[in-house]
Amino acid sequence: MACRAGFAIGTVFLVTGAALFLGGSSGAPAAPWFFGELWLPLESPSQLVVRPASPETEGPDGSPLEIVPLAGQDVMTLFPDAPPRLANLQQAYETVLLPFAVTLKAIKYETGESTPARLRLSDGTGERLVPFEAGEAVLIAEQTFAMREIRSWGGILPEPPESGGTPLAVVALRRMDGPWTEDIVAQHGDWLRLDADLVFRFLWVGSEEEALQTSAQGMPGLASARWGVQEHGVMNWFDSFLIGSGLELADGTAVVLSEVRNGAAGGGPDGPAICFKVLRDGAVEDVWVAANSASEDGLLHFSYPALAPYVVLGFAWDAGAMRFQLYRDGKETGGGLLTTGEIVRLGSLPYTFRLDQVLESAVYLRREDSPLQEAVLEGENRILRFRQGEVVMLPGCAVEFQPRFEELTPVYTLEIEQAGETRALALHRDTVAHAGGWTMQPAAGAGPSEGWATLYLELPAARPARYWGMYALGAGGAILAAAGLARMHGRRRPG
Repeated sequence: MACRAGFAIGTVFLVTGAALFLGGSSGAPAAPWFFGELWLPLESPSQLVVRPASPETEGPDGSPLEIVPLAGQDVMTLFPDAPPRLANLQQAYETVLLPFAVTLKAIKYETGESTPARLRLSDGTGERLVPFEAGEAVLIAEQTFAMREIRSWGGILPEPPESGGTPLAVVALRRMDGPWTEDIVAQHGDWLRLDADLVFRFLWVGSEEEALQTSAQGMPGLASARWGVQEHGVMNWFDSFLIGSGLELADGTAVVLSEVRNGAAGGGPDGPAICFKVLRDGAVEDVWVAANSASEDGLLHFSYPALAPYVVLGFAWDAGAMRFQLYRDGKETGGGLLTTGEIVRLGSLPYTFRLDQVLESAVYLRREDSPLQEAVLEGENRILRFRQGEVVMLPGCAVEFQPRFEELTPVYTLEIEQAGETRALALHRDTVAHAGGWTMQPAAGAGPSEGWATLYLELPAARPARYWGMYALGAGGAILAAAGLARMHGRRRPG
């Protein structure tokens, strides 16, 4: 009778325990007692788990942990260098000390999946991905282009004026069928000598109407000129031609502008020139300097770019377009409208000219300093450059260049020290390690680093129902075992 009762009670405990355990294991996971990040510099043990303090990350009631609030500035002092994820020192954080110490011993990277370079084209028919293969043809905006090369990108990036942005244009020049001279950057108002006989000036204007009005004024005269005095390898330039203006050098030499002669535009002995009075060692000397030349001693210079044999004036009022005019010996000989990438022949000259970029407010990033890549495509009278991360809108089509991507995943070699014992483990992207009741894994979105590891740690909170289920299963199993033993003993007794 007692055995039957034991079997019945044990069975009830088993069924109840199984129900509680399964119920506690299903559904949404219980909120952990604590979760956060562990920032590990190489060879520096740490026990500090950190998370930003906010109402959304409050721990459950009855947490067995001592959660210590710290300001970002206080957290910073606990590390040998600035932690990779501690961007805001005014942020409040919650911290917990682990019952064990973790040391980052090494970082290595494994190569994952590789995605080849490609163009993403979007138009009215949908989206297509075209692998970039040098020499292959691709149809973009109803025009055929040959894919030329992938290379480092250099150019101008949008930047507001308050952050240092200024109107900039990037152009390219080619003589005959020679190579392109690229990355020619002009700021608003600049006069750039593109070749021995060719000068380019860039202006940003308010509208196309203003561009037409400004170009109708023809070539600027003395307004394009400036004079300068060189001292110890440094040129001091002056835009004013006010008679009597000048400066005194460190050695006591005084230079004063005394006369301006406009002269004939063709140059020669009667061409434009300026005269300086140079006072040196108590003696005064008149020194004449012709346009686009310097004095014999290299001290005085007179730059007059508008007198160059060939001048290109460029006027832009919108991103991606520029109106230009070509002058020969001061007389207009042609012009037109250029759009991004378009190639134009400069009249009968042996030059072709190209507009790569133009922006109202931008900064320049040199190609050798740029971490970005670009894809270069060439079509009839046009070269397109697509910078990674940029979506270029063309007539009826959007183009984005996606460079070759090779996934690199870190593997962290860790040492965990607890209660005087040390163990080593390798933590991969998809692995979860356990220590002292905590789980740890690489933090998502931490980014690659040569000197830091960022781990995500969590102290799970088991469900009460699951705990009671485990107890009930244990108790039921014990009662059934006891009842079984009692029945076996009862059968062995003599009758």
